[in-house]
Amino acid sequence: MSKIPPEVLQSLAEELQIHTLISIEAGRLGHKHLKMPRLKLYDKKVMELEKLARSLKEAYPDGWAGERESLVTLLVQKGYPRRQAVELAGALEAKGYAHFLPGERPRWVFTRRPLDLKALMRALDHEYQAFVGEGDEEEEALAFLTARLEGDREVAREVLEALRSAGYVETAYSPELLRDRLFFRFPEALGLWA
Repeated sequence: MSKIPPEVLQSLAEELQIHTLISIEAGRLGHKHLKMPRLKLYDKKVMELEKLARSLKEAYPDGWAGERESLVTLLVQKGYPRRQAVELAGALEAKGYAHFLPGERPRWVFTRRPLDLKALMRALDHEYQAFVGEGDEEEEALAFLTARLEGDREVAREVLEALRSAGYVETAYSPELLRDRLFFRFPEALGLWA
C-alpha cells in the first residue's frame, strides 16, 4: 500500500470540507439537485512525477554528475521525447524532487520527497554555526537537518550526502568547540541570497 503525502491528504480534506459546506448551504436555500464537481482523488500527472522521481533516486542515489542541461539529456536517454524531457525536468525541479548543485563538481541530486533545498542551505549558512549538537560532526549536522525536515532522518542523510558530493561540505577543526565540525560552503552561483 502506497503512502499518500500529507499535503495531498490536506488538499483532499479541504476539497471535501468545501464540498460539504456548499451542499449544506444549497440544501438550506432549497436547491435539491445542485450538481457538484467530482473530487479528484489524486492527480495522475503528480503520481507519474513522483514515480519518476523515485526511479531517478533509486537509479542515481549519489546524483547525476553534469551541468544544468544534463538532466534533460538523461531523460532523453531514458526514452522520453526531448520536448517531454524538458517539461519533466522543469517539473521535477519546480516540485522539489530534483536539485541542481553548481560548482566545482556540478550535479543533479534527487530526493525521496519534495523539499526546498535552497531554504535548507540558507539555514545551514545562517543558523548552523550557532547550533551545537551531540555526537561527532556528522551526527551534529544530521541532527540539524533532521530537525529542519520534520524528523525525516533518511532525507537528512540524503541531503548531507548530496551536499558532500557537490563539494559543499568539509570537515575542519572548530576552535570554539575544541573539536572537528562540518562546515558548509555554498557557491554564489546557487543564488541563495538573491
